[in-house]
Amino acid sequence: MRAACVLLATAALGACGDDARDPADLADTVPVPETTDLSDATEATDLDPIDVIDPTDATDAVGPGEIATWDRARDPWPMFGGDPQRTGRSPFVGPATYTPEASENWVYAAEGGASINMQPTLAGDAIHFGTWGLLRGAATTDPASSRKSDGKVYALDAAGREVFAPFDPRPLPACYAWDEPVSPQDEAWCGQGADLHVTFYNGTIEGSALVDPWNGRHYVGRGDGRLYAIDVARGEVVWDFVTFDPLAPEHPDGGGEIVQGATMGPDGTIYFASFGVPWPGDASAPARETQAIYAVDREGALVWRYPSEAPSLDNTLTAAVALSPDGRTLYAGTWLSDPSAGGKLIALDLGAPREAADAARRKWELPLVNEARALRPKVWTRHLSVGGDGTIYVGGAEAKVLGYVPAVVAVQDRGDRAEVAWIAEPEGYPESATTLVQGLALGDGVVFATTGDVRNLNGREGSLFAIDMASGETLGRFSPGEDAPGSATGPLVDAAGVVYFGARGRHDLIAEPWSGQWRRGTLFAVAWDADERRFTERWRRVIDALLDWATPAIDQRGVLYVGSTAPLPTRGLEQIWEPLEGTPPRTTPYLFATAR
Repeated sequence: MRAACVLLATAALGACGDDARDPADLADTVPVPETTDLSDATEATDLDPIDVIDPTDATDAVGPGEIATWDRARDPWPMFGGDPQRTGRSPFVGPATYTPEASENWVYAAEGGASINMQPTLAGDAIHFGTWGLLRGAATTDPASSRKSDGKVYALDAAGREVFAPFDPRPLPACYAWDEPVSPQDEAWCGQGADLHVTFYNGTIEGSALVDPWNGRHYVGRGDGRLYAIDVARGEVVWDFVTFDPLAPEHPDGGGEIVQGATMGPDGTIYFASFGVPWPGDASAPARETQAIYAVDREGALVWRYPSEAPSLDNTLTAAVALSPDGRTLYAGTWLSDPSAGGKLIALDLGAPREAADAARRKWELPLVNEARALRPKVWTRHLSVGGDGTIYVGGAEAKVLGYVPAVVAVQDRGDRAEVAWIAEPEGYPESATTLVQGLALGDGVVFATTGDVRNLNGREGSLFAIDMASGETLGRFSPGEDAPGSATGPLVDAAGVVYFGARGRHDLIAEPWSGQWRRGTLFAVAWDADERRFTERWRRVIDALLDWATPAIDQRGVLYVGSTAPLPTRGLEQIWEPLEGTPPRTTPYLFATAR
């Protein structure tokens, strides 16, 4: 039974409509593997097994002098971006060709998951990811009858079989009671006269898991404002950390959504950012969530929060925080949820005492503006990567009078201050545009950047660019073409310098007259020739799904994994209330494996 379309607070996933197709009609030609026990994995595949940490042998203690390092042969992709600097570079070589009939290719259906719009985490012999889930039941305060998205945690073995049953870490009801005036938004969701508030939190799992190099636990952020420690051998929550507003620490909506992956410092401290919506808010939908940077220990206890006393930074944080190569500085950049507030790059000193004031913890704060343009347009951060020499690369959007253009900014950390080295505008500076940088990966002497539509993932076309690290010159462009429309995912570069990324495709129910018919998502492997300054397509894989922000990842065997989004029967930021159980049509995303 369906109700009217209702608002989901974080991202666009399609368009409302009644002409729904069953997800069986969208299945990939590769057979979906059956769910079996992990103990059968070595018999079912020719791939060599990799040891998984046994939690009975694990320890939470970090000995004197020990630092967080990852054995990439065991944990080939232990966090978003692959490493604490978010370089997007794999130490392994990915698939040189795509052979549809290869036995190691498989596709896994995450039934009713809506979207896998994250980069998978690859650890041990398993692939880890999460889903958005669906609005379930009704808008009430009872978690037994109301789910504001039932996103789940997944783990698959190398053959695509479930390691544990997917689970919702904590059912999130849509409404809550709190002693403050209700807004029109609250009444629209929870009912007039109910004196209840709608949570802008969501049960979506969007942030890639961070692998603990000592005990093998995974730290997973969620749209409900919590960071979860997961025992991945048993499929259980060990602890959760709740984000908060220092001025109202008990407020049910006072923290922020964790929409990107956490990272870990050399001493084992976990760092992540929270994202608050709506921002800046108004009378009809007041801003209750907050954006801040958190440091948490491996037992789930707060080390510090930045800002420590104020509720929020002045704009949202969508980019995953990144570490300097020496692990002593944490970088964060703000996004354009409030266009009136300029974008900033923030550097925090990780050597500052736990109880340090904000001013002492902050090394510097750099407003991001393009001084070369007469109007000094602002630049906002969508992605951060840090090079081996300490250069910080910011990928995001640069303001125009009409719209935004993609921009990549190189910043030098000078200790107590920072300087912009260059700003690249890979698509130029046209009269009007609505595009941004979707992701970055660092190659040999080049920054690879992908672009997409800032307002509509179903937009026209994204591209892949090569930008010179030293000068900011745009050296080359790869455009997928009309057969592969839509925003690009973030890129991944392998040990051979091949870049992998996806083009979203086009939802068939979107209303824009230029959008045309359904187009499937496409996964690309593209080689960069530095001498010829050109890209060469190695292969492409067309899949019966859409690709939303789902950056690929490569394991130690060279197998490439990417998640997808279902062609939901919805529009814009909306979803439809679904029954508590079952898999409605057009709601199943897939995880795809592509072997060498």
